Order: sequence, then C-alpha cells, then structure tokens
Amino acid sequence: MLDRVAYDKICKFHRDMPQKWVGRSNDYLLALVMEVAELVDSTSWKPWGAPKPVDTQNLKREIIDIIFFLVHIMRVHDIKYEDLAATFDSVIENNYKRYTERKPNLHIYGDQE
Repeated sequence: MLDRVAYDKICKFHRDMPQKWVGRSNDYLLALVMEVAELVDSTSWKPWGAPKPVDTQNLKREIIDIIFFLVHIMRVHDIKYEDLAATFDSVIENNYKRYTERKPNLHIYGDQE
C-alpha cells in the first residue's frame, strides 16, 4: 500500500502543476495505460524473443509513474487516502478469502503452522 508520506508528496506535486497540465480522468487513465505498457516493456515478456535482463531501475521508475497517475485519478474523483486505505483492507481480505477457498493450504502473511 502506498504510504501517507508518498501520497502527500504526489498530491503536492499535483497541486503545484500548471493548471493547463491538470487533465481529466480519461487523460490520466490513458497515461496510466501507457505507463503500464512501459512497465511491461521493461521486462522480457515476449515468449518468442530472446530473454533479456530485466531493467530493474526502469521498472522502479515505471511503477512510480503508475502510482503518480493513480493518485492523480484519485484526486480528480475526490477519493481520499483514508477512503482508499479502508477499501484496500476490505478488498485484500476478500481476495485472500476467495483465494484460500480455492487453495486451502495457502498461508497468509507468514502465518504458517
């Protein structure tokens, strides 16, 4: 989960952007898709191609860019950090529940017997 300090830094960046750069939700969604494509391109994803080493530094930069656009989308739709954090907890709990029902031997968060 994105921590509060990083979230606040991204929000400040967003507030300080020139108004002409502040986009609509669709602009940020398209930018997000492009950043995900750049993230994929940082890996050796083509099964028909020769394997190449993963550019870990670029991978980190693309992940940060993705987080930036996600926060921009949150701000456009007035989704607060606390709202997302609460929803995150609920969604992750539900996802683990669904997954463990299919995979009963899965141990979560190191809770191994």
